[in-house]
Amino acid sequence: MPFNDLARDLWLTKQFKKPLAAMRNRVAEVIKNSTDRDTLRYFLYSAHDVQVANVLQWLQPEDYKFVDVPYVSNFHFELRFN
Repeated sequence: MPFNDLARDLWLTKQFKKPLAAMRNRVAEVIKNSTDRDTLRYFLYSAHDVQVANVLQWLQPEDYKFVDVPYVSNFHFELRFN
């Protein structure tokens, strides 16, 4: 089962801090027309079903009713620029 609301918010705020900061930095580089192509572009986290359950509860996907964690779950986030 997922954590309670306070524990989930604390844990996921810490978990997503680095990836969100990297995305924010990349957006700033694109806006500044930076030619640096060596900035971090990929994060990979491995987790157990309890972590996946908490991310699902935290993101609150539309029309999703938590029953259990689907086997071999995966979250993929992309930042795109056109």
